[in-house]
Amino acid sequence: MSTLALPAPRERRAIGRRAGRVLRGAAGVILLLAAWQISVPLVGLSPYFYPAPGDVVAAFAELMRKGILPVYFADSMQRYFAGLGAGGPPVPRGQTDPDPEQRRREDRDRHAWPEKREKPEDDADNSSDDQEVRPRHV
Repeated sequence: MSTLALPAPRERRAIGRRAGRVLRGAAGVILLLAAWQISVPLVGLSPYFYPAPGDVVAAFAELMRKGILPVYFADSMQRYFAGLGAGGPPVPRGQTDPDPEQRRREDRDRHAWPEKREKPEDDADNSSDDQEVRPRHV
């Protein structure tokens, strides 16, 4: 007659901790689904806009049975990757501007008050500072 070897106490505690985590996670999901199911009639929206979890599962099963969902999923992934390819590879921040410090100076100057802006060199000849200001008579 053979005997079954029981796991060591440390292994039993590890199994118990894992089982406890799984049960707590499952209880959280069940609680979320129950709250969703209870909230459906209270919200008062059409089932088209706010379906119950049972309706979602039934629709999922029906679309899988008909073979529509895998086709829709493949089409969505094709559009996703086409858009990702059209956008190009991601560029890390800071590598798009050849001189980020120059960009900061330009932004600062563009948003400064007019009297604090530096005058361009070509406008220095035609400046109105040298001209006499006469009042207009109406």
